[in-house]
Amino acid sequence: MSMSMKKMMIGGMLVAGALSAENPCNLVDCPPEKSVCVVEAGVPTCVVQKFEFPTGCKSGQVFEGSSGSLDYPAGSGKYSNNEAACFYFKCIGKRASLQWKAFSTEQGFDFVSATAVTNGAVGATLLSKHSGSTVPAPTTVEGADGIFMYLTSDYSVRASGFELDWTCHEPLSLGDVCYQFCEDGSCAPVNKREACPADASCLSSSALLGFNSHHTCQLKAGSVCYQFCENPADCAPVNLREHCAVGTECKDATTGFGFNSKHTCQEVLSAGATCYQFCENPATCVAIDKRDQCAKGTVCKDDGAIGFDSHHTCQAEEEEE
Repeated sequence: MSMSMKKMMIGGMLVAGALSAENPCNLVDCPPEKSVCVVEAGVPTCVVQKFEFPTGCKSGQVFEGSSGSLDYPAGSGKYSNNEAACFYFKCIGKRASLQWKAFSTEQGFDFVSATAVTNGAVGATLLSKHSGSTVPAPTTVEGADGIFMYLTSDYSVRASGFELDWTCHEPLSLGDVCYQFCEDGSCAPVNKREACPADASCLSSSALLGFNSHHTCQLKAGSVCYQFCENPADCAPVNLREHCAVGTECKDATTGFGFNSKHTCQEVLSAGATCYQFCENPATCVAIDKRDQCAKGTVCKDDGAIGFDSHHTCQAEEEEE
């Protein structure tokens, strides 16, 4: 076979094989939209690899574009016994994401699985595999040709299947606009919430009032925002302090001493927020201890309650005379 990525059948699925050391395509870097190299008369040429559903699929649907929805089976019905329904979400060279909205299959017997598609071939490594009634976390892949997903069922007990939204966008970086809307049309609308990096969320960064909205990709609370190790072999350096989500700060999370340092995005409490709470009778209040999370310029101080119960809030620091 002359293509740079050979095809093989493994478990009924079409997967990508290895390059030949003598193949002229080893020297060619094909763009994402023409992801496969073929050798014609000794000359390597980049072409579009046509996707073909594996032979085990009893049905196959292809989804293209920037976004859409899928309800399977449609309406209020149930999927069939001995089902083998296949779906291809085409998204070449971008970030493909499946956002699950509802999910129901026979636990432990009927499965919905997903793999990446690369160079027109279904990958052998699973991105996800789900069964039961728990709505799964998003399934995402970046830089491939999209996502191949398939539902398989056994000979008995059917369920309502699944419902999801899918997106295909250029991957965003921290700080990029992921959602934008202006009531008066003064800004271009953007809706790429699912294109933010895995450790980030699409969160508001605008003080605009009314129906206007501006969101950017921001690091989630708990994400590493700064990291340094005296010995570079111990950790990769990170310096993303300015990308912590609104309402969090990049604060030291290092335990122990030495030159190594690790900071994470940690919640910041505004003035007046409860930072410490204790009740002698646990039934009367929820215990809170966030004394180190008050915003700059404030400290966690007692509000003056009497007795064994204690309630502290973030209060402005007293100026030194």
